Amino acid sequence: MFWNILILFAYGIYKSHSLLDQDEDWNFFHSATWSNIENSLNFGEIKGYYSIDEFENYLLPTYQQNFPEIIANVVDIGNTREGLRIYAIQLTYEASRPQKMTPTPINSFVNSYSDRPAILLTGMHEGSDPTSMMIVIYTLKKFIFGYVKNDPSYMHLLKTRQIWLIPFLNKDTYTNLIEYFLETGKIPTLFSIKNRRPLGCVKFDGVYLRQNYPQSDTGDFDRGYPCDYDYAGESALSEPETIAMNGLLDKVTFSVAFNFFLTRDALLVPLNYLASKDYSNPAFYKKDEDYSIFEEIYLRSGMNKITELRNTYSKDNTIYQGDVTDYMYWKKGIYALSVEIKRRTIYKATQNILTPAEKLDLLQDYYPLIQYSTFKISQNYYWTGIYQLIEECLEQHIAHLDCKTTSSQVYSAKYSITNDGLVDATNVPIIISTPSNFKIEIVKKGTSYNDPYNFRDTVATSISFTKSLSSSVNTYQFTIPSIPRRSTVIISIAGLYRPTSTSTSSLKINLSVQNGYSYQDKHIEERNLTNFGNVESFKKIIYDENSYTNLRQPSNILLFVYFSILSLVIAVSVIIHCVGAKTASKKIF
Repeated sequence: MFWNILILFAYGIYKSHSLLDQDEDWNFFHSATWSNIENSLNFGEIKGYYSIDEFENYLLPTYQQNFPEIIANVVDIGNTREGLRIYAIQLTYEASRPQKMTPTPINSFVNSYSDRPAILLTGMHEGSDPTSMMIVIYTLKKFIFGYVKNDPSYMHLLKTRQIWLIPFLNKDTYTNLIEYFLETGKIPTLFSIKNRRPLGCVKFDGVYLRQNYPQSDTGDFDRGYPCDYDYAGESALSEPETIAMNGLLDKVTFSVAFNFFLTRDALLVPLNYLASKDYSNPAFYKKDEDYSIFEEIYLRSGMNKITELRNTYSKDNTIYQGDVTDYMYWKKGIYALSVEIKRRTIYKATQNILTPAEKLDLLQDYYPLIQYSTFKISQNYYWTGIYQLIEECLEQHIAHLDCKTTSSQVYSAKYSITNDGLVDATNVPIIISTPSNFKIEIVKKGTSYNDPYNFRDTVATSISFTKSLSSSVNTYQFTIPSIPRRSTVIISIAGLYRPTSTSTSSLKINLSVQNGYSYQDKHIEERNLTNFGNVESFKKIIYDENSYTNLRQPSNILLFVYFSILSLVIAVSVIIHCVGAKTASKKIF
């Protein structure tokens, strides 16, 4: 008893001098660096992890009070087996939104931002896994920090997406873990992952919430024995926690979801639910493209550098039937992934818990998955130059361009514009700017990759455009009626180019996919949405990692020879200088 009292006393002192000394308000985020914010994630009262009380009674109300423009709602989605409330946090921007300090019951919640694509992150389906909760809260702080610092990428996401966060689902078991910590001063290496439904078991009492969801149209499955560590419950949605989760899924349409767990160290794709139950083949999904989407998220977010992509069957023949991620994909049409992290990277045998630096490394490793996918859920564009050509006025041009009556050359180009997001795009604004000595006369939405003169294609659709001409820059604006998700359109332009004495070496064309906002998703795409290309006759453009190409025109071959000879002279001079310096040094010594 004496030691328990001493531990409680020491814990009270620790708590009073840890996070409560930091008021995470506007001034805190405004004056801090991101490194400061990351360090704050080590001040949780449970060995650096946040307790439920600490987050919900201190941090979250502070955020609601200070950042109402981005915290749209805290929704009460239901309760746990032992009566604790479960909250889902909705992040999305609206200027001058009043503070909303009281949670909104799910039954009365109306989503005013249903036109914005949504992503969902869930933590603590497994109640003894505080790291999954910390990843969710790390994301919350990332978006608050980006908002306070007016970071254009985060402002763009907050204005065009919904980000939903559930840090604590299995609150009852985590509360039990906290009580264990107060008694022992340790976080256990082995603790129940199930909820607190009383089943009379010596250990592993409760239901494994992760597997308490409907299986599929093929029927129910063997849910195991009540005292198994992964007992799936007497029936689907038998537990108040999974009923709460399902209520949110009924209310909000999510494009992507990540459920964080602590098990295998893998990104798990949903099973395919074939009638034959051939789970070993991951290629058959509701749509042919679906597995490629999972692969793309995995590769382009950089997760291939730290973990593997697979389904549960493909490695150890284990099937998580009734799994939340499978259910989200199969029933709700969500591109859901289970993000599993190795237990040994969370709990260490020698220290019983990750060090602060190790925990931050883990959060930093997995955040790019969230960031990339948040961009991915909406329209997301990149463009590539397929063909650009300058040539003299030829017979094939005269029917389309009045080039015989001028001394101008003919410039034609073809671009592919791809929407690799998960949402169809309509009325996509395009802006092209050129030097004043080039005037666009034709814009078409074509069909052919191969024909360099696609602007002549009778199958192609002419696009009307507006132009603004000046002494330095010409600007052309038009709208592409639609670019379906994960598809490409071909845009061809043609016009007359009059070389001048100062611009005979190159012609730079600037194409921008505007989409109605000033920020473009350049932090995620390998190619910036605004690219520059110098024109070379009879050559296809090849883009390097900086998304521009320096190319020569054959008409300027003398310039090329001149600069090549100059480079050679400079190189020889450098060699002679180095040899002379070496000789001089020998004389000195």
